[in-house]
Amino acid sequence: TERARLRYMIRALGGKYSGHLSKWHTHLLARENGKTNKFKKAFEWSIPIVN
Repeated sequence: TERARLRYMIRALGGKYSGHLSKWHTHLLARENGKTNKFKKAFEWSIPIVN
């Protein structure tokens, strides 16, 4: 799946993948347009959103 490929690439480049979001994360990878709770929290916590 696309998510599995992204998870693999993130780890291959030395990053960490997490299925949840906390204010300690550095980025959110998202394709949604702001309707999810993760997207809203990332915006609230000033976490950069990459799509």
